[in-house]
Amino acid sequence: MSESRDKIRAEFRQRLRSADKCIIDGNFDAAMRELAAAKQLEPDNPFIHAFEERISLFKKQQKRSPEDESGDLAPPATGRRAGESTPDPGTRAISSATASIAEADLRRELEEEYKRKYTEELKKAEERAEKLLADEKAALEKNFLKQRLENERELEKMKLRFEKEYQDRLAAEIAGTERRLEGEHLSELAQLEGDLKTKMHQDLQARMIEEKERLKNELRSLAEQERHAAM
Repeated sequence: MSESRDKIRAEFRQRLRSADKCIIDGNFDAAMRELAAAKQLEPDNPFIHAFEERISLFKKQQKRSPEDESGDLAPPATGRRAGESTPDPGTRAISSATASIAEADLRRELEEEYKRKYTEELKKAEERAEKLLADEKAALEKNFLKQRLENERELEKMKLRFEKEYQDRLAAEIAGTERRLEGEHLSELAQLEGDLKTKMHQDLQARMIEEKERLKNELRSLAEQERHAAM
């Protein structure tokens, strides 16, 4: 793509140089053909319009005779009569020099006009480029902020989902732990109750044995006393 563009630019410049040479040679038809070919390559280039104006001015300049340009050296309006002598070589030299000066002034004016128009077009192109870059930057910033907002919303949704999942898992673990602890507590209570019953039964049996022994001893003592009293 870049190579094709460079080729177009090179051919465009070559066409302008050829048109400029044709203008200098006075071949304005050939200059217009070269300019038309250049216009097909870059129709919006400001040099096209400048060259068209240049050719138009040179055509007008060509229509005026050198003597008209030289002021007091111009012949009378009625023209030469038959047998009238032609201007001397000095007069022709002055007229030619005057025409050359006029052409040089015209070329200088055209070059200044090219520069002015080229500068204006360049400035406009730079302004358009700056505006385009500013618009693209604004669009990118807008898209970035939009994407960032969407990402933040998505993150908030994920955060809420993870929080809910965490709370659900925590509640399930707490409920399972409570059930496990409750089962372990009931098992421990049952074991403690069994141990307590066993101990109470053992204590009761021991106390009953002791009480029987005490009653036997008391009965034996009473029997001894009664026997001694009977004697």
